[in-house]
Amino acid sequence: MSERAERLSGLQNGSVGSIAGMAEVMLQQPTVAIKNAVQQGRPISWSVPALYRGLGVSLASIAPISAIQFATNGRLLRGLTAPDVAPSDQTKLLCATLSGLASTGLSGPAELIMTLQQNNGKSFGATVKEVAQQHGVVRLLRGFTATAVRDSMWCAGYLALGPVFTREMHTL
Repeated sequence: MSERAERLSGLQNGSVGSIAGMAEVMLQQPTVAIKNAVQQGRPISWSVPALYRGLGVSLASIAPISAIQFATNGRLLRGLTAPDVAPSDQTKLLCATLSGLASTGLSGPAELIMTLQQNNGKSFGATVKEVAQQHGVVRLLRGFTATAVRDSMWCAGYLALGPVFTREMHTL
């Protein structure tokens, strides 16, 4: 079966991305909390609630973020590749990069809220309300360009370069 014929539908790609993203967040959330505390010079709180503070917003954001990335990548690959033809490595890289860009409007604000929650210990709603009241809603997009670059590079790596490198390693 050709690579083209084995491609998943948009819904399948989105589901795979969503589940994989949520599993990753649940495993890594404590390390994110520890990293943030160290970077900000705060003492590390080793209680489970403190280590998982912000998990709700992380899960609520990573599921659609990963779904957007996987589904966009799959749709772009289908749209830019002729039927029964495997996409070129350049096409894979372009599609993956654009997939990261597509998710930035959601990932940037979600990560800001999670980080603020870890600092202030407030709920999601209270944190969003505080940001909006003190700085305006547009503050949620702070760091958009940096997030877009990071997410595009991340998707290029895991959706395109990783599989390409794996294939090339098998030819050695």
